[in-house]
Amino acid sequence: MNPLRAIRTGLWAAAGVAAVLAMAVWLGWWQETSRNDRSINNRSFQMTDHTGRPVTHADFEGKPSLLFFGFLSCPEICPTTLGEISSWLNDLGADADRLNVLFVTVDPKRDTPGELAAYLSSFDPHIRGLSGTAAQLSAMSRNYGFFYAEMPMEDGDYTMQHTSSVLLLDAGLQLVTTIDYHEDRKVVMPKLRRLLAS
Repeated sequence: MNPLRAIRTGLWAAAGVAAVLAMAVWLGWWQETSRNDRSINNRSFQMTDHTGRPVTHADFEGKPSLLFFGFLSCPEICPTTLGEISSWLNDLGADADRLNVLFVTVDPKRDTPGELAAYLSSFDPHIRGLSGTAAQLSAMSRNYGFFYAEMPMEDGDYTMQHTSSVLLLDAGLQLVTTIDYHEDRKVVMPKLRRLLAS
């Protein structure tokens, strides 16, 4: 092999190995940091409910929870899911009292506690609305692993994209499973029964 070509090949190989090692070190650091963050955050949050009362995660510990994120001007997913949640709660009967059911707005600029209260009056009364500052919402999204983003529209307004699944949390607010948008009721109700039995 040409000596110059051999040197180039060796340098490329060394650079490749260095990149792989650097990536491995970074990935290990990220995983460890993520584990530490999860233990520090411990599903904490500070928000305001639809009655205007400040609440934290401590207000909901001790009971399993259903957690859903959306916004009041959502055209389809949010009202549909809230309607489905209302029907699940109806099917649970008295057992619905053993659940926290939380709807968190991802559009705190527009969705005030008063507007949340008016909106939720069309759904099951077990559903409690939560809103907060942009910083409070951002912190909650990190701790619970949900996605949301403001999306501009052509008319100068905006809409929101967000996780559409319902999170099922145990009494310690740790994630047990999720219910996907429009998931079959035959699958949903056993999930809720298992959550209540846990």
